[in-house]
Amino acid sequence: MTLFDWVIQTVALLPADVRRPPMGLFEVMLSGRGTANDRAWVFAEALRQEQLDGVIIATKAEPAEDGNSQDLAPWLFAALTSDGVLLFDMTIGLPVTADGKADLLKPTAGDLAVLKDHERWKDSTVQPIAQAAAFAPRMMILQDQLAADDAAVLFEELTGGVSRIRPIVDRILDAGKGFWTRDDISVWPYPEQQVVASSALSEQQQQELANLLRPFDAPFERPVLDPPSAGELTSVPEELGAEERQQLAQNRIIQQFERMNQSSEAMFGKPSRRLLKARIEQLLGHTDTGVIQQLQQIRIAGMQEFIRIAIPQQLQESQGYPPVINIPLPAFIREVNESSTGNSLYWTGLCQLDRGEAGAAITTLRNYRRNYPEGRWRFAAMFVEGMASLREGRRDAAIEALKEADSEGNPERRRAQVMLKSLSAE
Repeated sequence: MTLFDWVIQTVALLPADVRRPPMGLFEVMLSGRGTANDRAWVFAEALRQEQLDGVIIATKAEPAEDGNSQDLAPWLFAALTSDGVLLFDMTIGLPVTADGKADLLKPTAGDLAVLKDHERWKDSTVQPIAQAAAFAPRMMILQDQLAADDAAVLFEELTGGVSRIRPIVDRILDAGKGFWTRDDISVWPYPEQQVVASSALSEQQQQELANLLRPFDAPFERPVLDPPSAGELTSVPEELGAEERQQLAQNRIIQQFERMNQSSEAMFGKPSRRLLKARIEQLLGHTDTGVIQQLQQIRIAGMQEFIRIAIPQQLQESQGYPPVINIPLPAFIREVNESSTGNSLYWTGLCQLDRGEAGAAITTLRNYRRNYPEGRWRFAAMFVEGMASLREGRRDAAIEALKEADSEGNPERRRAQVMLKSLSAE
């Protein structure tokens, strides 16, 4: 249940009208936004590392006009555990229960009994989740050769004959206890479709992906201009007098300034990718204060709109420059910085919540919503703030945040409605 909550929190749903190029699993997690299918893929791969199976249960039966997940969803996610099958609705981001109600602080998921007596699911199919490569023997060899520190589950035994691992088909049949037959099982095609499509992007899709990942270049950084003084010039011939030494130092400063003026990278810096590194650390579960400090420093750096250049004295005298000039950052750098500031603030709130600092997370998320009322994380921030408020025992505050999330523009509006219904029933 904790892992499910983490996946829903990590991958917010994209609005239906947002175009996004096909992406692999890493890019989905990095960007933090995706589809219900992406959530299922992430959840299944995470479960695999815990030696648990995740599958898709699908039906072609028409949905009802209203009702619970089992009445409306075309497919559900099932986690196969030693205690049975647990059901989740990746679209609304909540576990499936018999009555459609969710205990938000102590969530539980229903089992197959929720579907066995339901008319829509009598002819359901089940699909294990993995890329085609996961079933290849070479992945078993690679898995066995990984160093202990890099150990991971890479191979999946599908039908048997490759390893001694019990085939996933048999594990599914046992978990279903007669609900499915072998003919009902087929591999879920979505992961492989995404991987293949993401390796053959059109020129336009490549540009869209570059724009999506561009904020991770932030902040742009350059070495601090620290001109040498006459006394620090160790390469200056000793026979030069003090005035000549000073003149040589001044010439070197001017040359350095001119090089900066001729190079965009020297003037404005180059991508540090510190936001990328901080985001990866956060996804790895490193929620210590170091990650939070990195995100805060990146946000401060991203607020910079211009750079200050100290002009050498000789140029001031010969060219009439002022002692200091402010040079606006180019538009593309400002766009990268502006995107990174919102991301940094929102992800700081997630780190604080993962650290158990619900009060601090609430403050950070409200700050985000105040500063970025139309930001990409505005609806996601409402949900996280609502859950943080519940953990703090502030039920009214949670209801207020979820009521804001109950908006027509929210791709997860139904989730807000289900959560509000559960809170009102308490």
